[in-house]
Amino acid sequence: MSKSLNNVTHLNNQYISEFNYQQKLKQQRKKHLRRRMIFILIVGFVILLIPTVPLVRNYLSVKNFEAEKVEATEQLAELEEYQDNLEYYIDLLNDDEYVAKLARSEYYLSQDDEVVFNLSESYLPDHQRVIEEFHEKQAKAAEDES
Repeated sequence: MSKSLNNVTHLNNQYISEFNYQQKLKQQRKKHLRRRMIFILIVGFVILLIPTVPLVRNYLSVKNFEAEKVEATEQLAELEEYQDNLEYYIDLLNDDEYVAKLARSEYYLSQDDEVVFNLSESYLPDHQRVIEEFHEKQAKAAEDES
């Protein structure tokens, strides 16, 4: 096969030179158009990338703020519940009958002719139980965050 390629003779006349010149110009134009197209695509990509970067950054910050908002809302609900419980016990402490009952149960005070029985050493008054439960929730939340 290589012999058949060597048998081809090239004509060197004006038509062939112009044809070859035209083909060379076409190839140069295609090359130039391809380079220009690549340049335009790169510039277009950079132009689109410039406003996209801050947009993505802002989107991520909004997501972080929403997560913080949800966490703060949950914490607010817990604190409001705790405050409601404390206000309830403040109202109870303004009641003389409750204070007398509390004094009897915690400090073993009694009226005349009364006998005090201590039934449980692990007994906690209601207001202390609420406070301890709140502190336990806070400690558990702190462990979960770690």
